[in-house]
Amino acid sequence: FVQENIARARTSRDILLNALIATNRVRSAKPDGALYAFIEIDGITDSRKAALDIVDKTGVGLAPGSAFGAGGATFLRACFLRDPRQIEDAADRLSQYIAQL
Repeated sequence: FVQENIARARTSRDILLNALIATNRVRSAKPDGALYAFIEIDGITDSRKAALDIVDKTGVGLAPGSAFGAGGATFLRACFLRDPRQIEDAADRLSQYIAQL
């Protein structure tokens, strides 16, 4: 059970980060042991405003990095502990959003 969930989380992490990084507008380190990634999108300086806009326009919920301290103002936190198919759908919607920035 544990190994299956670890494998699923890694697959979902890779789907999400590979899709977002492929936009050439997103930077993120690939976390080894977390269930979320901190992402930075070119042009976003207010993560709270961006998180609200993203959920309104894409239906994908991201946490504003500013909630984690002053240094997170330009970051968003994406949890990827979901079914890989859901992550693929979310990654597609986020990639389309990023392309329109």
